[in-house]
Amino acid sequence: MQKLKTTLLLLLALLLLSLQYLPSYDFFLNKSNQALHFQEVLAEKEKLLQSKLRDVQQNHSSGLLQRIDRELSEDFEGNGFSYFISVKGELEFWSEDATAVDAEMLVKPTNLLISENAIHEKISLHKGDTIYYGLILIQQTYPYQNRFLNNQLQEDFTISGIEGIQLEKIENYAIKGVDGEHLFSLKFKKEGSLLDSYNTLIGLLGGLAFLLLLHYVPLLFHPSPQQRAQIAILWGILIRVLVFFALPNSWAKWDLFKAENFAISQWIPSLGDFILHILLLFYITSLLPKAFKKVKSKYYFSALFLVAVILAVFAVDLIQSSVLNSTIRFNLNRLFQLSLLSYLTFGAFALLLFSVLSLFSQAIQGLLRQLKLKKSIRKALGISSLVFVYCFVVIDFSWIYLWILLPIAILFFHHNRNKNRAIGTPIALLLIFSLLTAYAIYEVAFEKEAKKREMLLAKLSEEKDPVAEYLFQDVQQKMREDDKLKEYLNSFWEQQKEAEDYIRSTFFSGYWEKYKMVFTPCLPNDSLYINPDNVYTSCHEYFQSKIRREGEQISSNNLFQLRNFPGRIEYLAEVFIPVDSLVFNFYIEMLANNFNENEGYPELLLDAKSQGDDLSLNNYSFAVYDENELIYHYGDYNYSRKLKITEIAPTSFYQTQSKTAEHLLYQKDQKTTLVLSRPLPSVLNFLTYWAYLFVIYALLFFVIAALVKTFPFHFPFPFTDFSAKIQFFLVSSLLVALILFGVGTTYYIQKQYQQKNFKNLSEKVRSVNLELEQKIGTEEFMSEQLQSYIAALLVKFSNVFYSDINLYDTEGNLYATSRPEVFDKGLKSRRMNPEAYRQLILKNRAEWVQEEQIGEMTYLSAYIPFKNYNNEVLAYLNLPYFSKQGELEQEISTFLVSTINIYVGIFTLALLVSVLLINQLSKPLLMIRKQISRLKLGSSVELINWESKDEIGALVKEYNRIAIELNESAEQLAQSEREGAWREMAKQVAHEIKNPLTPMKLSIQHLQRAYESGDQIDQGRIKRTTQNLIEQIDTLSNIANAFSTFAKMPEKELEKTDLLSALQAAITIYEHEVEIQFTKQLRADKAWIMGDKDQLLRLFNNLIKNAVHAIEEKEDGKIEIVISESDQNYKISIVDNGVGIAEEQKDRIFEPNFTTKSSGSGLGLAMSKNIVNHINASISFNSQLGEGTVFYLEFGKVVD
Repeated sequence: MQKLKTTLLLLLALLLLSLQYLPSYDFFLNKSNQALHFQEVLAEKEKLLQSKLRDVQQNHSSGLLQRIDRELSEDFEGNGFSYFISVKGELEFWSEDATAVDAEMLVKPTNLLISENAIHEKISLHKGDTIYYGLILIQQTYPYQNRFLNNQLQEDFTISGIEGIQLEKIENYAIKGVDGEHLFSLKFKKEGSLLDSYNTLIGLLGGLAFLLLLHYVPLLFHPSPQQRAQIAILWGILIRVLVFFALPNSWAKWDLFKAENFAISQWIPSLGDFILHILLLFYITSLLPKAFKKVKSKYYFSALFLVAVILAVFAVDLIQSSVLNSTIRFNLNRLFQLSLLSYLTFGAFALLLFSVLSLFSQAIQGLLRQLKLKKSIRKALGISSLVFVYCFVVIDFSWIYLWILLPIAILFFHHNRNKNRAIGTPIALLLIFSLLTAYAIYEVAFEKEAKKREMLLAKLSEEKDPVAEYLFQDVQQKMREDDKLKEYLNSFWEQQKEAEDYIRSTFFSGYWEKYKMVFTPCLPNDSLYINPDNVYTSCHEYFQSKIRREGEQISSNNLFQLRNFPGRIEYLAEVFIPVDSLVFNFYIEMLANNFNENEGYPELLLDAKSQGDDLSLNNYSFAVYDENELIYHYGDYNYSRKLKITEIAPTSFYQTQSKTAEHLLYQKDQKTTLVLSRPLPSVLNFLTYWAYLFVIYALLFFVIAALVKTFPFHFPFPFTDFSAKIQFFLVSSLLVALILFGVGTTYYIQKQYQQKNFKNLSEKVRSVNLELEQKIGTEEFMSEQLQSYIAALLVKFSNVFYSDINLYDTEGNLYATSRPEVFDKGLKSRRMNPEAYRQLILKNRAEWVQEEQIGEMTYLSAYIPFKNYNNEVLAYLNLPYFSKQGELEQEISTFLVSTINIYVGIFTLALLVSVLLINQLSKPLLMIRKQISRLKLGSSVELINWESKDEIGALVKEYNRIAIELNESAEQLAQSEREGAWREMAKQVAHEIKNPLTPMKLSIQHLQRAYESGDQIDQGRIKRTTQNLIEQIDTLSNIANAFSTFAKMPEKELEKTDLLSALQAAITIYEHEVEIQFTKQLRADKAWIMGDKDQLLRLFNNLIKNAVHAIEEKEDGKIEIVISESDQNYKISIVDNGVGIAEEQKDRIFEPNFTTKSSGSGLGLAMSKNIVNHINASISFNSQLGEGTVFYLEFGKVVD
């Protein structure tokens, strides 16, 4: 049955493995069926939306729409449904503000509605002048994608293999709308990637297949456990080689196996390979104790120790290379930035170090056992400790000296393994491992960060703004198409102020506010007056010359980066604008004010492909010096106005530091020096690494220790040791308290942070409202003429209050904004959030703050009615608070770091206290256990001295009382047993002596009567009487000798003795009396054991003699003796086909004075049992009454 199970599992593994190497999984997928499934899902949603739309119509007609308005708003998140109500062509109701559609789009005679950010199917119901619209979200179509914006199908339409939709009709993949007409067609993923959604599952099944092969293939063989372990090691290596050179297709698509994330060398080309290498190493080190169990050579353990040392050195280098040659984040100061790959890498580091630990443990334990160095362990500990202290204090500290602690700890472990050190030693090792890894990572991270600063400084020296370059592509197109701008160009200089205000508010608001701009329109013959030279020059030639001398063409057409002044970002744009028959060259000079970036939006407005490397000025300060004079600085560091370091070669870097910061200088050219500064790293940063790694390693360590039996610190779970239970309970309690405290406090911080943001936002919106009231508080309504002016005001206030500002009219439509890009790009509807609209208009709230969302970005948004001096509501002011989520994450991370650091200290202190305290508390229990194990009947009793009168003192007192009573009872019992034994012995001796005395007495009495009667006593009678007396006297002598021999056994020393010769000597005595069949199954002519030849001869004589007596009454009686051997023992069986032994007699067969014969002392088998026990052998028997008896003897071999 087991073989069938193994075969089936191996067949399953091969099947799963075959899936991993298929070039494509497309044959699993029927595209037509997928299209049919899509159509069915859409039909269900259409049916549901029609039902809900009828409810909307009914409630709206009854004036009860408020009852379901919240439900309708939530329906967008749940089903992707949007609801609109249009009355006489004007939108009266909308359920959400994520869908960027307006009334004009809704009335288009098509059921496929394509907005700026999504594609919907439209369903409508008409009732008089009122139209009820329902939109089904099919797919998001943002103009670009990043981590917040993702162009994907609505979750209900996320069907395997479907990538998106396309408008042209494709047979078999066409989807029909609610009216039965063509709506769109499905677009499938490229061949070979149709089942990417199942790739993880297929890959996991492949991993399961390899595990099944790894476990069950060695079971197909039937060697010894040692050979099976060796086969398992070779099989594991073979599987790893297969996976390395033929990586499964499903795995190759995982980030785990992508070289862009992690690559050290051709042998470690990915993180996945790195992890698999280490898993194989750990697998081998776990099997080594089984695979080489019989190896006792000191050379083997010496080689193992050397391998462990080499691996230890290599391990640290491997850890550092992993950090240096990967894009994976290892900054433990920022928990929320760590990915799954980060934690997998930390786990791999742990397994690598645990493998080193296992090798060290096996090597040192074997050397201690083989070289018998137990008496020298204390000296080794002392010398090793002195070496470590010398290396640490006298020599410059290096990670290599940390490894000296490892053999110290393992020596300490093996020296104290029988003492109560349940958790102390593993904790010490974990502290060493985490310290080592923390130092290795921290050292390399510092080096890596230095390279990052060089790259950042080089980037800053380029003086570019990728956000502006990206946004300008759309700006110039809008300028060419704007009719009002063309009107201004015809009379630009006559109305320059109005024209520039219009251009700024229409095309260069929001993000562009950081730039100072100069606008110059040029026609071919226009001239330009140049100050301070007081000369006229060709307008067109002036700017073209500037472009040639200072400009550099960038990715955006008609935008040039100027390099005429160090440390600042400056662009010159040339936009060709046709006006009637003329073409204006419209030049825009742009100079960035500073490096400040409005929060939230820039990343939202950038495509992921254009964001480039993760380089920013966060946590840095920056300065630019021109001829050693400070011309610009950014950040918290207070720079000197003059640069003291002057001798730096051009295009080179220079490192220095002050009391509070590290500085990296880059000499761009002969005049310009750029300085990038960061605060000096603190000890707390390093302790943070140590703390987190300790927690990660500890969790993994105790899981492995509980599951892997060959792990050096394996412990059975649940614990059986009392001290270990207490220590485990204490550590677990602390860990649970840490987790609960961390979770609770994190939740509290999030709430506090949210409340703080609510408060800040509330204050900001009131302040903006007050400022805006002072500017336009006298207005009676919001006219179109005010729109540009108010937009400019909002931009100005946005820069002051560091927040974007929107203004909605009383109908909920966008009136003006400081950030038009969001609405122009279709990221957000131009209508006010419906929930805020309800709260302010219908419920007359004075203020409303809520969470809103753009794509995956969640932010707080505050609303307040804007009133004029007459207390009339003119509009609704909105402040979306795009605070970076990293700010909250950093605050929580900082708290958790501090908490874990504190708790690691508490852990360490608690463990030290627990080891000392619990050992002290358990000391009397261990003493009691020790004393109880020594208790023997008849031996002296040692009492425990315990002064304390606590519960343990009472326990010790009870032990002492019971021990004294037990000793007294033992003495009484021994006395009683001795007296009983003497009585039984005397009775048996008397009985045995009485038996021959009776015939002796009768013989003498007959002789006496003959003599007294005067009868003739013939010589023959005297001879017979004399012979009888002699025989009975011999019987008495034999009885006396038998009892004497039994009483004196055993008393001889054991020596190397040939078992075979003793057996053959005993057989020779009896082979003339009965038929004895002797079979020898030995590999040699001698069978050496430790014993005594005389006692062995007596043992075999007794057993063969008993067999002879047992077959006396049988005509076909025979005896069979067989001697055989195994790896460790010799076995002898003595078989007879005699009368056998009755069942009720079997339990007493080895008792003295017991016999199944009518004659005999009953001491033969008792003496045989004593002889066997004396030479550490064993004896047993099996008997059937009337069929015969078999006695089994087993003797241990003498190992040369």
